[in-house]
Amino acid sequence: MKGHLYLIIGTPNSEGISIISKHKEQDKGADKSQILLPPQNSEQICSYSNWKWVEGNFFFESSSDEETEEWFLFLSNQFNLADQLEASLELLNTNSSLELARVISFVNCDDLDHEDIVEWMDGVAHFSDILCFSNRTNANGQKLNEFIERYKSMHYPLESIILSKRKSIPLNQILSTIPRRITHIFEPSELLEDNDSPDQDCYLKKMPNGNRCRSIPIIFS
Repeated sequence: MKGHLYLIIGTPNSEGISIISKHKEQDKGADKSQILLPPQNSEQICSYSNWKWVEGNFFFESSSDEETEEWFLFLSNQFNLADQLEASLELLNTNSSLELARVISFVNCDDLDHEDIVEWMDGVAHFSDILCFSNRTNANGQKLNEFIERYKSMHYPLESIILSKRKSIPLNQILSTIPRRITHIFEPSELLEDNDSPDQDCYLKKMPNGNRCRSIPIIFS
C-alpha cells in the first residue's frame, strides 16, 4: 500500500460513507481511490471492498493495487476502537510508502443522547482531526452545542463542522491533510517524547490486567 490513508470513524447513519463515495465519484482521480468498509458492510455506492479482521489486524484483498494512492479505511463499530487504531499503526509501520492523511469522525446528532456517548465521544475526539456532525435538528441542537463547546474548553485542536443538506459538503476542509488531532501516536517515532509513544497513550496504554487505562465503549454494535 502507498499514498494517503484516511481513517474514518462514524456512528450509524452519519453519512460518512455517502460523503466519501461522492468525493470518489467527483474526483478526477477516482480510479486511484479505494473505499475499504468493515466486514459484512454493504452499501449502494461506487466500487469498494470489505476488509477482514484477522488476529487483531486488518486484511485487505485489494492492498496490492499499484494504482491506488488514496485509501479510505472505515473502522467498525463491532470491534474495539483502540484495537483498530493499534492495527492502523501496524499498517502504517509495515507500509513505508503509506502516510496517514487524517482521522475523520462522522457523528449523527441523533446519537448524542446515548447514555455512554460522552465516553465514546471523548475517545473519538482524542484521535480525530475533525468531527463532522450530521442530522442536526432543534431537538438535538443543544446537545450538539454542548459537545462542540466541551472540546473547545479542553483546548482540543480538532475541527468541528455541522453538515447541512442545504449547503455543499466542504470536502476540501474535511479531507485536508493538516493534522489537528491531540494524540501523538501517528507521529514519527524519532520525534516523540517517551510519554507520547503509542503504548503510553491514555486510550492505548494497558494496565497489568490487560485492560486499557481508559476505554472507549462499544455502543453502536
